Amino acid sequence: TLLTGGARIPIHINFTPEARSSNVFIKQEDNDYFTVGQTHTASQWIILPQASSIEFDIHVSDSIAASHTIQLTENKQPQETITIYKPIRNQSIEENNGLDIHYDISQQSPETFHYASICLTDFNGQLIHEVLTTDRKGHVHLSLPGVSSQTNMFVKIRAFFGDTYRFVESQTGIRVLPDLKKPHIKWKQSFYRMMVGSMLDCSIDIDTQEEISSFIKVYDQDNHLLQTSEKSLSLGVTETTKTLSVLAWVSDASGNTASIQQSIDVIHPFDFKISDH
Repeated sequence: TLLTGGARIPIHINFTPEARSSNVFIKQEDNDYFTVGQTHTASQWIILPQASSIEFDIHVSDSIAASHTIQLTENKQPQETITIYKPIRNQSIEENNGLDIHYDISQQSPETFHYASICLTDFNGQLIHEVLTTDRKGHVHLSLPGVSSQTNMFVKIRAFFGDTYRFVESQTGIRVLPDLKKPHIKWKQSFYRMMVGSMLDCSIDIDTQEEISSFIKVYDQDNHLLQTSEKSLSLGVTETTKTLSVLAWVSDASGNTASIQQSIDVIHPFDFKISDH
């Protein structure tokens, strides 16, 4: 048997009807692959090394039942190509959003397409998630691991073809972002209309105990800054004021920001004049 080094292959074992076994595993050098299957069968996936050959033993009930040697060859890349439509290269994704992968594997030769391995790995190539599929075109959804800071990861797709399980592969990088809790602010009081001569008292309520930076700014209808403060302020409403705009902004130690804005209509009261008769 001749197979391609680096390929992932399925091994399927059939037993005679009278066979009895408590456990079955495949041993290859220092690797033990425990198998699963129905009655009188056992199956497992094995990744072939980059070598000239591989030897492995099939253990049944702690005894060697059979030994096999597979000759290996270097990968001769098929004519097929893999297109990863989503995610796009260097796309930023928050950890809680999950990862949607859309792909297309071309079929340009008469060689049989067996399956594809769709993997999410860390920057060093360590496997995080893997899905095996027999669909040449489609999409899969993978969960993303939790991260404390921006982390680079890779989506890798490898498709296997032909009798020797030759493969073609493609990858794209993504940036996984932590889902940090952003600060939330609200006004401590409501104010939609103010009368000339009254006092505007406004302050903000912040729902975090973390160290934050904040400001409140008040502008008139001409976008002139009338007053600014950190968390609260008082301002007298003058005759020349038609509208007011109040802006509040906060930022936490991680650089997350939030802001709210309120527009205020200024009412000019009627000037009643009383004359003597």
